[in-house]
Amino acid sequence: MDSQKELKNLIDKLMIEDSLDSPSTDFTKNVIARLPIKRNSFFVYKPLLPKSIFVLAVALIVAVTYFVLNSYGLSEIDQSYLNRLNVVGTSVNDLFSQFRFSKTVVYIIIFAGLMFCIQTILLKRHFDSRIA
Repeated sequence: MDSQKELKNLIDKLMIEDSLDSPSTDFTKNVIARLPIKRNSFFVYKPLLPKSIFVLAVALIVAVTYFVLNSYGLSEIDQSYLNRLNVVGTSVNDLFSQFRFSKTVVYIIIFAGLMFCIQTILLKRHFDSRIA
């Protein structure tokens, strides 16, 4: 017990004699100035969708839109330019006239397209905020 008391008195005496060190006023500025400047070199920006997938998605959307317009009697649109296109001896109208979609499938495709667009916008915003 006496040894603990002596140890405590010694520690108190040393603490009183020794003052706290305080850094200079521009300490942080000096430390930051000596750090090497690193840009975000570890992060390389890559687009969310490669160009090939983007082109494929646009082509798919155009094809589905054409199917929907063709399936539901919206034939008032001038389609004479499509008759000039031939795919292996078959006109484009003949090729697409074989496909019929039910209303449920059309609604699902439209809803999935909207969700895809919304998700792409949200993901882009998320990744842009991570970069900045």
